[in-house]
Amino acid sequence: MAMALNRTGRDIVYSCEWPLYARQESHVNYTEVAEYCNSWRNFGDIDDSWGSVKTIVDFTAALQEQLVPAAGPGAWNDPDMLVIGNFGLSYDQQVTQMALWAIMAAPLLMSNDLREISKESTALLQNQEVIAINQDPLGIQGYRLLKVIKDSFWNS
Repeated sequence: MAMALNRTGRDIVYSCEWPLYARQESHVNYTEVAEYCNSWRNFGDIDDSWGSVKTIVDFTAALQEQLVPAAGPGAWNDPDMLVIGNFGLSYDQQVTQMALWAIMAAPLLMSNDLREISKESTALLQNQEVIAINQDPLGIQGYRLLKVIKDSFWNS
């Protein structure tokens, strides 16, 4: 499919779920995935909850030695949708999700009802400085260097 899309001569983003399913059965070669897909899901669907966001972040950090080198311009690890503007995250948790997705150079796809989103969530999703980090031309995904849990925010 990737080869057929590339032969069209049009700019197309091809998103795959191949790694998500392949990982359940064997080791995934993410460098190979990046040869065929522009974006790939690594984990199951996100829920509108901090626990779900945290699980995805922890999973991504656990595999970062494999994931980060495969990512770059035209090739992005996809931790799933931003749930910013829904009702499962506090504002601080929304800020954290936006920052982490930006650092991961992840696709910024929203999963919310634009008729119901708060002005604060809208402003967060439109924050040009955070988007600039996500859209850096080098496309380098950040690494988690340290994990510190100091209060109930991260655990809630």
